[in-house]
Amino acid sequence: MIKIIIEPRRTLNLKQAVTDAIESGDYDSLHNDIQDCFMDDQIDELEQSLEQGDLAEAIDDIISEWGGDDLDELLEGMESYFAESSVKLEFDDDEAILDEEEEFENFEDDETVIDDDLVEADEL
Repeated sequence: MIKIIIEPRRTLNLKQAVTDAIESGDYDSLHNDIQDCFMDDQIDELEQSLEQGDLAEAIDDIISEWGGDDLDELLEGMESYFAESSVKLEFDDDEAILDEEEEFENFEDDETVIDDDLVEADEL
């Protein structure tokens, strides 16, 4: 069995995209959002494992089987769909990694504000 782990940032992006689609009722970009959660080498591995050999077709099947109103149901549907092709799909949502990235982003935002304050002080 092949194991595919979706990294934390991609997991977070997928969850946010699905949540947005559910809230808005607009599922047009969901196919691309699901495909974007996989790295190129993971797509190659998946396509070699899939009976039809086409990830796009697999994603279409997953979306059409999904009820359209529950994030966890979609993720479970993805896991079970790929399990049928001997692929163990795992979504890594390691909070520590995401928290570190958020701290870094907040640090960058703080620097920008400090730089703006310095520019404004010089202009006075």
